[in-house]
Amino acid sequence: NNLLTSTIDIFREVIRMRRLKVLNLSRNKITQLNRFIENINNNNNNNNNILLNELQLDLSFNSINRIDEMAFGSISQSIVKLNLNNNELNQFQFGFLKRTKFENIKELQLDYNKIEYIPDNLLQSLSKLEHLSLKGNLIYSLQSEFSFYGLNLSLKKLNLASNKIVHISKRAFLHCSKLRELNLERNQLSTN
Repeated sequence: NNLLTSTIDIFREVIRMRRLKVLNLSRNKITQLNRFIENINNNNNNNNNILLNELQLDLSFNSINRIDEMAFGSISQSIVKLNLNNNELNQFQFGFLKRTKFENIKELQLDYNKIEYIPDNLLQSLSKLEHLSLKGNLIYSLQSEFSFYGLNLSLKKLNLASNKIVHISKRAFLHCSKLRELNLERNQLSTN
């Protein structure tokens, strides 16, 4: 509940906060997460060990409609929970998930955005992701067996409630062998 419009200066300070566990930037005026270029020549920082702790980052209830593939810099290696709920994101904004090193992310929340489908292989680099929530989006179909590719050994909870899903292919969850909880309530599924 501030008037922040950018994350660049904040992320620059976060690098110095080695004990930081939670960063809440919710309910601001952030519309874009632009490229974050770090000063790797800083003597106090070692590029391989920027943050030692697990970081929970909350960017919910902004109006984010664009995320640069380098928006998180090396901070991404420490993020265990990323909340992007209630923004303006669609399936074309998620290139950063393929190109950024979210090596330790366990929970990704993308509720109430404008996502219409899950692009193939989008999540394959998130090998530790346990909980994915896509509630309240515009997803209409789960056709591809590669939507959840790469999550075979990690994904335990998947929330697809309150979408517009009318069809789920028989192989849609092929790469979800560890899945324990699947929420499909309030969609438009039928037996026909």
